[in-house]
Amino acid sequence: MRIIGEIQHPTLKITIFKMGERTSVKFENERYEQTYKLGTDERWTRLETIQQWVDTDFLEKVLQTFSRCTRRK
Repeated sequence: MRIIGEIQHPTLKITIFKMGERTSVKFENERYEQTYKLGTDERWTRLETIQQWVDTDFLEKVLQTFSRCTRRK
């Protein structure tokens, strides 16, 4: 697995990985992480496409998931 890029965010570390034909995006905060496997589709081979996929609406859902995990504790 190798890192092919990162997306800047003020509170999350967002890393894009490539392993063989599969691409994944990992979101990390200080306590938790979420990883999304994007598969082998041609569109996920370009860093720009992945950066567009991680838009404001998607990031809000990621942050909500982290928030729910924190409240459960």
